[in-house]
Amino acid sequence: MKNSIKLLAAAVAGVSALSASAAQIYNKNDTTLDVTGYVDAVYWSGHTNQVKGASGDATIGNRTRFGLQGRTKIAENIYGLGKFEHQWQNVGDSSGTNETTRDQWVGLDFTQGGVIKAGRFLNNEYKIESVTDYFERLGGYGESFATRNSGKLNYSVSYAGFSGAFEYQTATNNYSFNDASVDVDHGFSAVLGYISPAVLFGPIGVQLSAGYLKFQDDSITEANPFRSNTQFGVLDHENSFGASLSWGTFGKGLYLGTWFDQVKAEAYSDYRDKDLTIKNSESIVAYGFTNGVVLQAAYQFKDYDKRESQGTNKVYRKVPLMVAWNLNPNFRVWADDVIDAGSTDDVDDNNVFSVGARYIF
Repeated sequence: MKNSIKLLAAAVAGVSALSASAAQIYNKNDTTLDVTGYVDAVYWSGHTNQVKGASGDATIGNRTRFGLQGRTKIAENIYGLGKFEHQWQNVGDSSGTNETTRDQWVGLDFTQGGVIKAGRFLNNEYKIESVTDYFERLGGYGESFATRNSGKLNYSVSYAGFSGAFEYQTATNNYSFNDASVDVDHGFSAVLGYISPAVLFGPIGVQLSAGYLKFQDDSITEANPFRSNTQFGVLDHENSFGASLSWGTFGKGLYLGTWFDQVKAEAYSDYRDKDLTIKNSESIVAYGFTNGVVLQAAYQFKDYDKRESQGTNKVYRKVPLMVAWNLNPNFRVWADDVIDAGSTDDVDDNNVFSVGARYIF
């Protein structure tokens, strides 16, 4: 019973292999409470831009996460759920700590009927990108949706290998999206998937996604046609679609994963020369040994495809490499390196690396 509760909690929270594990601290009368968290220390090489004003300097940084997730029986086959997680980070500046709330939501689990939750959590389309998101913090150049935002309502269901997740985004300011932020009026998205039984070295998974965001126009005026807090300028809305394919189970023998997504953002009619298309993709190959060592390499691509009037495209091409060793469920060490593979001149093309250790509560 305890194991099944932990698996379900991990699934509805969207926990990846890099997230903190859960330790159950309460289990009584069909109510459970798990604590999640970790603390790590990371040595960052120069040119990782961790020290403000001294981008070429190396430093050691720390990050701590702490969270609670609960589950309680409401009626037959209906459970109430809740999750909270906060993060404290100190890198390159001893005067203070950067804080952020990651997950903060409540929900209902209808068992075979699916899970509905409301609050702050990972964007729905991140499920496409998650098939390659097994690197530490140096490995996220290609992603568009690997951020958490507030004001979400999400319903997810799975049966016999098939899965679906449907999300509505209510109005919110400073919505984190594609390396920037924008004020959102509303939006919606859907992700459909299937994972097969094991074929040779593991199951095969496929997913498709589609989404839409309508941006707020409150700050758009004739005198000030650009939003000051975002690169998206006078964009009115965006449409996105994506697809992913995976084969195997990460950390257990051979694993292959790849995905592609595209965001087409359209400006208001008077500013159509500011339209923007963002294309992203990543592919990974990894091998996990029985002693907990995992070797992995990937290729990441991100193209800010602008209209000719906006100048040349901004293109990221990166090759991240990493070796990690999970000594036991509570302690992990790793070394990673990111090689620039021909990014455009306006992208930082330094080769960078980090070495880290993490203790998981």
